[in-house]
This record gives sequence, structure tokens and C-alpha cells, in this order.
Amino acid sequence: MCYKMKIMNLNINDFGGIANHREEYKKIFNNKYLVEWDKLNKSYNVDGIFQYIEDLTSKPDIIVLQEFDINSKEATYFKGKMEGLGYKLASENPSKRPSMTVFFIAKGIAYEHIKHIHKRNLRAYAVKLCNDLVVYGTHVPPKYDEVFWNELDCFVETYRKNHKLVLIGDFNTINVCNKSRLEALLKTGLIDVWLKKGNDNPISVPGDYAFVSETIETADVEIEISHIEFSDHPVIMLTLL
Repeated sequence: MCYKMKIMNLNINDFGGIANHREEYKKIFNNKYLVEWDKLNKSYNVDGIFQYIEDLTSKPDIIVLQEFDINSKEATYFKGKMEGLGYKLASENPSKRPSMTVFFIAKGIAYEHIKHIHKRNLRAYAVKLCNDLVVYGTHVPPKYDEVFWNELDCFVETYRKNHKLVLIGDFNTINVCNKSRLEALLKTGLIDVWLKKGNDNPISVPGDYAFVSETIETADVEIEISHIEFSDHPVIMLTLL
């Protein structure tokens, strides 16, 4: 197992900060929404998220970001800054402008991309490290998607018993059906690290979570939560000791 593996998770809201959301622009402006979205000055949030990472005393080995507006000028700038900090972007390679889940992995860490988990593959990304550690990051569709959840169930069943499995991300449990499916998934043996560590309430209302399989001892996991002004989601910092 990879000891002292630190994993950070944040839904960055397409660099829109707390107030602006790309999906709302899509509802208002339809097929012209990206033109209007690009008129926003998001540099404060882009620089703020990067500065937060740069200022961390102990840098994460893997940074999982949801709602990453890939192929935007902000994403290109952010990627360049992260490369300078020692990270490589690991993600699917779309040709357009999806809002998607990506990993930034510290250079020098060997990993294998686990492919073909979902048909809607841009919403999740997963890697295997050190032979037995699997890290899966996701942004579950806010509108209930039975196929997506069935695929997630299959993925967990494949890896939870014979690997050290970490699931982290935005599970969008504001949706009643999503919440029900997540509760059912937890009954397979996944551990909600935040609650297991003695915290009474969920990390956040929108549904940000960190889970580990029973093959990872709870005593070997630490979790911290931070709230920053550059996104409407909290930062999850998960450490495998």
C-alpha cells in the first residue's frame, strides 16, 4: 500500500466561485451560455484555488477536482500553474468544453488509469497505485441516473474486497434517489470516514463525501475539512497513514 498518501477533493464550480454556476447560465442562455460564461472574470477564483494548494504545508499526492471546465482559458492557465507546482493533469481528453472530474497527480507517482467505468465517463475518474490502492473520484449526476449508479455499484463490487478502495467526490445527495442509492451502497461495507471519525453531520448539504473500503483500517485514515471562499463546496483532505 502507498503509505502517507494524501488525497484532496474539491468541487471547484467551474471557477465560478460561490455566486456563479455554469449550469444556471445554460438554463438562461441555452446554446450561447458559454459565450456569456466566458465574459465572467474568474481569475480571483482560479488564483485563489491555486494559492490554497500552493500554501499547503503538506502537499496532496492526488488532487481530485469536480466541475473542471476543461479546455477553457481558466483551466489551461490553472493546468500550467499546477505543472509548475509539480503536478500532472490526469483525465479523459474531450474535444469540447465539458464540466468534468479530473485528477492532478504529483509527478513521480506511478499510476494506472482504470478505464470504462461509466458510459458517462467524464463524470468520474479512477486510478490504481502501488498495486492495491484504487482511488475513484466522481461528480454524480444531479438528476438521478440509474445506469450511472448501477455502474458505480459494479465498480465498488469489483474492487472493495481485494483492493484498498477510496471513493471521494460530490455524490449529489440533494436528490432523494441519489441519497437512497448511496445509502444502499454503504451497506456493502464502505465506510463514511467523516462520520466514522466521530462527526455528527455530513460534510456538506450538496453531498461531498469520502468513503473507504473495509480493507482500509479506520485508524489508518485521517480526514480534514476546510471551507474556502473560492467555491460553494468544502475541501476534503483525506490522508492514508
